[in-house]
Amino acid sequence: MGKEIKKIFNDLISPYLMVMKYSSWEFTLFFVLSIMFFSSVLDYLKIIFSNLNLNPENLINNSTFILISILLLIIFSLLAIFYYWAIKKNNNKNKILIIICFLIIQALILSINIYRRYNNTNPAWSPQDGILQTETALDYVLKGKNPYQEDYYGTAMDNETYHWIKFDSVHKQWTMLNPALESYVYMPLFFILPLPFKYIFVNIFHFYDNRIFNFLIYLLSCLLIYKLPSSLKKKNGLILFFSLNTFLYTDIIFGFGDIVPMYFLLWAYFFLKKERYAFSIIMISLAGLIKQNMIFYWPFFLAFILFKKYLPITKQSLLKFIKYPLIILSLICLVLLPFILWNPMAFYHDTVYYLGHLYPARGLGLAGLLLQLKIIADPYQFYNFAIWQIILIITFLPLLLYRQYINNSPKNTYLHCTLLMGGIWFLSRYFTESHLFFVITNLLITLFL
Repeated sequence: MGKEIKKIFNDLISPYLMVMKYSSWEFTLFFVLSIMFFSSVLDYLKIIFSNLNLNPENLINNSTFILISILLLIIFSLLAIFYYWAIKKNNNKNKILIIICFLIIQALILSINIYRRYNNTNPAWSPQDGILQTETALDYVLKGKNPYQEDYYGTAMDNETYHWIKFDSVHKQWTMLNPALESYVYMPLFFILPLPFKYIFVNIFHFYDNRIFNFLIYLLSCLLIYKLPSSLKKKNGLILFFSLNTFLYTDIIFGFGDIVPMYFLLWAYFFLKKERYAFSIIMISLAGLIKQNMIFYWPFFLAFILFKKYLPITKQSLLKFIKYPLIILSLICLVLLPFILWNPMAFYHDTVYYLGHLYPARGLGLAGLLLQLKIIADPYQFYNFAIWQIILIITFLPLLLYRQYINNSPKNTYLHCTLLMGGIWFLSRYFTESHLFFVITNLLITLFL
């Protein structure tokens, strides 16, 4: 009897064990992701309270913080209970309503961050420097200036947080002038796409934060991603993983823009699966014209179409297939050519030379490893990472294409693209946490496709 009581007691004091033991895989996924999200919300609260001139060390003793934390715990607990019963009753509508509740919470957190940015002089409330630079690039374009030719001194990006880059590596502290003050690294669509939204938003609300555009893209991605899997079981799993993905949402909060090319990647997959190949190629092209690394998705999408429709290869089949590479080429000319002709050296410097020479070598990939091994003595020293990337492409691109030829499915296409892009990123001068989360998120998405 005593052993049975002890066993019951152990179960009761271990909510994680109870969830794993008595619930479905769907609720287990929901529970784990919601706990991670709840933890991140508390972290945001601590930042908010610490910037309200409250002592962060005494936050736990602050009654307001405790009350808000308890209220949030109650809300998250109720959402968990409601989701559990929605599973038991097989009520998919209620599941979606609970996901919407989480999206509303995310919108509120983002709103608080944006409000504090414009009502607090503390630079800690500034978003990531890339989004500040993109907002300035939007202003440059509206004034008829070339974002690749102009510098970013004296702009919102040039503050005490981002004027200097400071980081520790190999037991040293490195400090340098932020090279992004003189270079805009993103592709043109990264600032062209938000232009209409910024114009409308500023005229209505008289301010603009590009994270609002990114969050809207995120909401559209949530709608789209629910359509990708075939079965309801996978749909529910994927929307849970995507909408409660703390890493993805944290990137949006701090201003990283990876959700924008991801949105077009998801559309490309959607059209590929529907066998609307021209639309798929357009979407994958747009993704590459937002961020450079997305171009490594191009060969696999083209290969899927080639293997699916145009084998065996003949002169006639090649002539029919060639329209798809021509779509990519046409969009490249349409988007890039105006800026290349405007100032070819400025465009090359910002989008190519900057990444290979000026950006400090650091991060979680090969660059960080070489610094730790002291093969690179200085993060600002030039090292030809392109050699390793070329070796990777020569070695693995044919193998991945052959694997796709053997099993040519949209899911494998998306998987192979992500693997190659992740490898290229890993072997670059920079492989940051946001890049790692982007790769992991896309790899996990393939599990539900």
